[in-house]
Amino acid sequence: MIDNYKTRHYYGFDFLKAVGCFLILFHHYVDDTGVDWPGSNIHLGYIVEMFFIISGILSYKYVNGIEQDTPIGRILIRKYLRFLPMLLSGGIVCGILDYIYDVTLNGRVWGYSTQTVVFSLFGVSRWFSEDYMLNNPVWYISVLLLVYVVFFAATKLSKKAGINPVIVYVVLFVAGNVLRFMAGKGYISGPFLGVSIGRGLIGFFEGILLWSVVERFGLRERKEATIVAGLIGVATITVFIVYPGFAEVGEYYKLLLILFPALAVFFGGFMFDNVPENVFTKNISKASYYFYIWHYPVIMVFFVLDAKVGVNFADVTVFAGTFVGTLLLSIIMTCTSMAVIHKRKNTMQM
Repeated sequence: MIDNYKTRHYYGFDFLKAVGCFLILFHHYVDDTGVDWPGSNIHLGYIVEMFFIISGILSYKYVNGIEQDTPIGRILIRKYLRFLPMLLSGGIVCGILDYIYDVTLNGRVWGYSTQTVVFSLFGVSRWFSEDYMLNNPVWYISVLLLVYVVFFAATKLSKKAGINPVIVYVVLFVAGNVLRFMAGKGYISGPFLGVSIGRGLIGFFEGILLWSVVERFGLRERKEATIVAGLIGVATITVFIVYPGFAEVGEYYKLLLILFPALAVFFGGFMFDNVPENVFTKNISKASYYFYIWHYPVIMVFFVLDAKVGVNFADVTVFAGTFVGTLLLSIIMTCTSMAVIHKRKNTMQM
């Protein structure tokens, strides 16, 4: 059965996701405090595209296993139910903290409708609008759930019609680019027509298409591709750091078409094939997932503290101290979630 499909574990991707989650925490913390930093010209929020690419790569293994009679509904429900507990937990905590911050401490009207609250908690908010979710960073998961539906349905229908699924994936990648552009310019709007969905389609199907090529490589080609990708990755990151103007024009596609594919090929390459399996390597992937869920509620704790007693985030020492506190508390919440909630053998993967 497809839901029992096994393949090799990409430990390199686990490491890449962990680093990405740390940078996303930093991105949200800097954005919400309004403090400038030397690399503020680089939009770290686009790291979510890297997550979409990895999700696409990890889903490539299903392409050959999906047949006309594959029960994709059951598979999708099972995936959804794995995400749901933490969507609910993180959303409820964020909702409480946001209410305290806006209503109790600042005397403002709470900015969430009943519909937004329900859609946020059940992870479908970004299907219908670009409105902020209670735990807003999980918009990635909201869109990923929808993209999973598109992927499984498109693969099954293409095989039923006798069409090469890769052709359909190319169409969906292009459609994502069109949707992102049209919705971003305000030319179209409405349910299933948001910028976020466009971003999800772009990243996910880029990952699928990238791995449809990489999986054809022989051992020698794979090693060569890993080395070349590593060099491209280092060179691109260096240019972004040394020449700040490089990010000013076309940053999104420079990341999407150059840096992120290079990182994916490198971290999915042979150098990580023999990573020893231990407690750390076995748990880093699900730890990254829980960290991603909890980092924003933890940030909100510090903003509630700011509204109550005043925190001078502009002071370097205060900023550094509160950031470290946010990081440590996020790790504590991650470990707690892993101990209390994550007891099933079939672990959650981002």
